[in-house]
Amino acid sequence: MEQSLSNAFLILFVGMITVFVVLLLVVLTGKMLIKLVDNISYDKLEASPTIKFVPKLSEYEDREGIDRKKIAAIVASIDVITQGKGYITKVEKLS
Repeated sequence: MEQSLSNAFLILFVGMITVFVVLLLVVLTGKMLIKLVDNISYDKLEASPTIKFVPKLSEYEDREGIDRKKIAAIVASIDVITQGKGYITKVEKLS
């Protein structure tokens, strides 16, 4: 009885260590892959020219009845949240 209990704890301990090591390898490999992809993708993004579409505020005020201040707030918040990488392509007023 004592031999089988110690054998069970040994198997439990070895299994827990194995799971820990495998999960550690998964996390480290994931972090390394993220860094690699970030370096590759940012280099390509900086090399290509970016064209931003900023809507004319008067277009939306006349056609949609949207206040200019609201459009300006939306454009400013998108710029801050995306750190200058996001842009607005269309603004619609929902009923």
